[in-house]
Order: sequence, then structure tokens, then C-alpha cells
Amino acid sequence: MSVSLIANNSLYAYNGTLLNLLGIDVAFSVEASVSGVITDDDGSLAPGETASVAIEGGADEAMTYIGSGTASGLLSSTNIMAFSTGSGTDTQIYIYAPDGFPLLSGVVVSLNIDDTASFDLAPSTPGVVDGTSGDDDMDVYENDEDYEDDDGDRITDYKFLVQSGNDTIYGYAGNDTIHAGSGDDEIYGGTGNDIIFGGDGEDIISGGDGNDTIYGGELGFGGIEDEHQDRIDGGAGDDTIFAGDGDNIVYGGDGDDTIYAGDNNDYIVGGEGNDTITSGDGVDTIYGGADDDIIDGGDGDDTVYGGAGNDTWLAGETTSGSDNVFLEDGDDTAEFGYVTVGTDENVDGGDGNDTLSLDADVMAGLDLDVTLMEGGAAADIDIGGSDTLGNFTNFENILGNDGSNTLTGNSEANKLWGAEGADTLDGGAGDDILDGGAGSDTISGGDGDDTFIIGSAAEAGGDSITGGSGPDDTTDIDTVDLSSIDPDSYTINATEDPLDSGALTGTVNFDTGEVLSFSGIEIICFTKGTEIITSEGPVAVENLKTGDLVMTMDHGMQPLRWMGRKKLNSIDLEASPKLKPIKIAAGALGNGTPLNDLMVSRQHRILVRSAIADRMFGVQEILVAAIKLVGHPGIEVVEDAESVEYFHMLFDQHEIVFSNGAATESLFTGPEALKAVSEDARAEILELFPDIATQTALLPARHIPQKGGMVKRFVERHAKNNKALMS
Repeated sequence: MSVSLIANNSLYAYNGTLLNLLGIDVAFSVEASVSGVITDDDGSLAPGETASVAIEGGADEAMTYIGSGTASGLLSSTNIMAFSTGSGTDTQIYIYAPDGFPLLSGVVVSLNIDDTASFDLAPSTPGVVDGTSGDDDMDVYENDEDYEDDDGDRITDYKFLVQSGNDTIYGYAGNDTIHAGSGDDEIYGGTGNDIIFGGDGEDIISGGDGNDTIYGGELGFGGIEDEHQDRIDGGAGDDTIFAGDGDNIVYGGDGDDTIYAGDNNDYIVGGEGNDTITSGDGVDTIYGGADDDIIDGGDGDDTVYGGAGNDTWLAGETTSGSDNVFLEDGDDTAEFGYVTVGTDENVDGGDGNDTLSLDADVMAGLDLDVTLMEGGAAADIDIGGSDTLGNFTNFENILGNDGSNTLTGNSEANKLWGAEGADTLDGGAGDDILDGGAGSDTISGGDGDDTFIIGSAAEAGGDSITGGSGPDDTTDIDTVDLSSIDPDSYTINATEDPLDSGALTGTVNFDTGEVLSFSGIEIICFTKGTEIITSEGPVAVENLKTGDLVMTMDHGMQPLRWMGRKKLNSIDLEASPKLKPIKIAAGALGNGTPLNDLMVSRQHRILVRSAIADRMFGVQEILVAAIKLVGHPGIEVVEDAESVEYFHMLFDQHEIVFSNGAATESLFTGPEALKAVSEDARAEILELFPDIATQTALLPARHIPQKGGMVKRFVERHAKNNKALMS
């Protein structure tokens, strides 16, 4: 065996003298001698020079240790790099920097060893370890000592180059680069962001903690992949794994992983995190695991389990075969990018509100006919006159393409999007959301409280909308939603249907010439807006923008710093009844306020001023949540609300503004300020506007009573004594 050393600093023997190898000199070893021949002739080894040393004992003495640390006969503080044959005499060479001398740096170590040799390498200096051919065993780890210079630089990263043979490599801490070469290798990256190349052979690879990049095959050297079976575990962290061809077993582990499995029959588990999994040809088994995964099984007869979370299954590369897909929990999407007649997919959306997406480019112009069936039966899907896709069960929503789609819902609460083209949509029973998109669409809501979405005048032109029907039908309340369109850009011409009490028939005429026809509609929904007093006079709240000057009770005109909005439809309000609005009728607060009916969220606080407040709370003016005022004449929950859009305004501090003439609060939030409100208030604010959870606010503009019982008695006393809330 031979050892080559290239030094960037002078090297010293363990007794502090300059390393001097000339002829057959002793290199200051412990318990044995080491012979060597220096390559220059001046008797010393200076930076940049090379010494080649042959260790006595022969190749039959396996190398078992290479590393940094301490050894027999040396001080505990000594920094060393040692080579050992592991024989009975424990022959060693020590190269180190004693106290007062600079640490070694930039030393490159290359080894030529026989087929039975194995060794460990601890973090002495950054470098390259080349194991050549043979069944090697490499171990890289941190000693108790940190190798750190005066600038705070630590030695943590390694690069391994191993050729053929069945190797075992341990990376431990640091950002390692490992090339295992051919053979059936075991590779353990340890902590750190490692790059691992398994090479040819049936490898076992564990990335460990950190954001690792793992190549199971030989991908990365000319793009060639081997077809052996690898077992790969990414471990914790956001890993990127290229398993290569072959029957691979891949575990992504925790973190947001990206996995490419290659061809042949793979077994893949994404684990926790938002994973992206792509496999090629072959009969694959894929488990997405927890969180929101994207899964592409490729060609072949795959079995896919989405697991928990909102998963997306991409059938885009399916040209043949029969997949069995179980999307399981969550609001999942089955998305097609390629369709061929004769495929036989079996896809179960599972629990949740799932969507069948058919808007791929390859289906452009094809006419779709999709019907969602009852009782878990498979949807009836016809594309371009051929039944091509197989069996799809437990899907609630359909996204069409740019062809002339016919989309039919079932008794569930369906969402149907027609996209472009002249579409026919039928929601069937249930509270459906229907959006025809562009083109002249014919849309029917069927039974249930349906919402028809109109995104723009261009999309509405030529559309015909029919809601539910039936005399005195109070359970079938249908809505045309125009909230995204400027209300000044259209006019509504409607008359009440004599055969359907409360239902309207008519047209929406847009300034651009488009006409929308409707019948059997109970509500034409658009935002009229609460009027806020500003420097420009009363302005509808939806027209306010950041920077506008708003009149406040305490500080005059103040710039608006942030606006939040949340639109809720009938499905949202049914699922969360506590989000239904409170209506404060005109004049209900006293003294003619508000000027018009005012709609606010339950926890939106209203300024109340009265002598009763002074007696009960010690101040005349307090802020009371709107829900606490329910029971006072003219203040009630809007139980039949079909939709509502909430707005919140944030200033530099908590302010009192004027809404339809009534004094109401601005948004009061932030980690400290939220402690001053009830659990219900915090829950509502965070549910409506989760993105402002970290916003901050100052002290409240007025006293906010914390005892619910006292507030209840306060409201009851006003109602009992017929006292105004604003005196």
C-alpha cells in the first residue's frame, strides 16, 4: 500500500520537528517504524511538495482507521492525521500541527488499497478520498474536537470517489458528495445537504437529514441509467431523488420531496410533506402520504394511493394500461394531459370535494360529455364520441375544456366549469356552483340553492341561465353572481315570474352589448358596498385602496394601510353558520344611525355610547361585537344570507370610522391585540383573513368589555328601558 500527501502548509512530525523523509528514515512513528522515500532531495517537505511513503507490513494488513483526533503518546490537544494498518504493532504515521504551529489545511489524500482494505476518515482537512476498486468501507464522522481556524472556518464537507466493488460509505455530518461507483453499495449520507451517486449495482442509499440529491443509477455521468434494483430513503429534508431504471424502492421521508422513479416496477412512498412523484413505464405502486402531493404514474398499470391532503393525480402520460387510483382524504384533483381510446383507468376520489379536470391541451377542441352518477357509481365520460377514460367514482366537480362540453352533476354540491366553448351545464340536485366560462352557454341549476358565476361581460354574452322552479318554493334560492363586474357597466331588466313566487325572469344588458338571459333566479348578487366617509366624501368600501384618506373619530383623516376582503357563498355559509352576517337596520342604534342598513361580521365591534355604559363599565363609550347586540330592536342575524363579502381596513392604529353613518372599528389584530378579544373573535378573524395573523396593532380605540355576562345585561337593559345605544 502507498500513501501520497500534498501539503499546502509545512508538515510536522508528532514531536514538533519538521518531517524529514530521506532514503530509509523513520517518520517518528509510535511502536513501529515506517519507511519512506521523499520525492525531492533537500530533506524537508514544504508546501506544495509531495512525499510518497510505503508502509511496512504488506497488503494483508487491512487499513482500518484514517482520521483526525488524538493517539497514544500525544497530548489531548494535539491535532493529528493518522494512517493505521491495524496490525498487532498498530503501526501509524502522524502528521499534525503542534501548539504554536499553523493547522494543516488543503491536504489532499489519495489511497491505493487492495481488495480487502477498509478505512474510516474523520474530518482532518477538506479533500478527496479515492478508494479505487475493491469492497471498500468508508466512514466519515465528527470527532469531539472541532477543527476550526482563527477565522471560524470548520472542516465539514467531503468528496468520495469509489470505483467497482461492494462498498459501504458513511457520510455523517457535512455536505458530502459521494460517488460509489459500480457494485452493490451501502451509502449513508448522514446529516447535511449531500449529493450521492449510487452508480451501477443494487444499492442501498440513505440520505439522512438535510436536503439531499440522490442518484440511484448512473444518471449524471453522460445521462446513462442502470437497471438494477435500488433501495433509497431520502430521510428528513426536501430531497430530490433520481432512482433510475430498475425495480426500485423509494421512501421520500419527511419534507417536500421530488422523486423521479424511472422505468420498470417501482414502489414509492412520499411520506409527509408536499411531494412531487413521477414514475415512468412499469407496474408501479405509489403512496403519496400526508399533505398535498402531485403524482404522475406514467405509463403502465399503476396503483396509486393519494393519502391525506389535497392531492393531484396526473394521468397526462397515460397512453395505455389500466391504473387503479385511490385519492382518499382531501380535496383532490384527477388531471388529464393525454388521452387514448382504450385506456381503462379506475379512479376513486375518496372523501373530500374532488375535481375531475379535463382541460388538457391534447383534448383541445374535443367535445366532452360527462355525467356524475349517484351512490358512488362511476361517472359516465364520453370524449369526442368515444368512452375512453374508464371508471371515475366519488368526484363532485368537473373542469371541462375549450370544446362544446355537456357537464351534468348529481345530488351532491357540485362545481361545474365549462371553460371555453358553447357548453351545456346541468347542476342537478344539490347546492351547485356553475360557471360556463367563455362562449354561449346554456346553464341549468336544477334543484337546490345554486350559484351561477359570471366572470366578465365577455363570458356572459349569449348565456342562458335557468334556476330552479316551483310555486312558493322557499328552499330553492338561486343566485346570479355578478360581484366581479363593475355594477355601473350593466343594467338589469327583470320581472317576477307569476308561476314561481319570488323568482325573477329577465336580462342583464352590458354596456359592451352582451346580453345575459335568466329565469327562475331569486337573487342578482353584486356588491352595493358600505359607504365609508373619506377625504373625497362617502366611498363604497370595495372601492377603497391603500393610501386613501379615511375620516376617523379620534385622529381626523388617516391613510389606509391595508385592505382585506373575503367573499363567502351559500356553501361556505352553510358549512360555517357563524360566518353569517349581522344586519343593523337603519336607525337601530339611535339618533338616526346607521343612515342605511349596515351589514357586518359577527365579531365586528360597534361603538356604543350611553349612561348605562358609564354606570356598568366606568366609561361612556365602549366597543361591542355586533353579535352581542342581537336582541336589541332592529339588530339580527341574516339567517337566509346567500352570499356575503366582508371587508376590513387596517390603519397605523386602531381607529373608529364611519360606516353608513355609524361609528364602527377598523381592524384590530396582531399577536398582542388579539389577546384582548374573545376566542370566538380570534377564530373568526383568522378564518376570514389568515394572512393577517401576524399583523400588529396598538391599544384599542375604546374600552372593550371582556365579561360576556355583563355585556349581555348591558344590551338587555337598553332594550328593556327602550334606551338608544348611541345617545
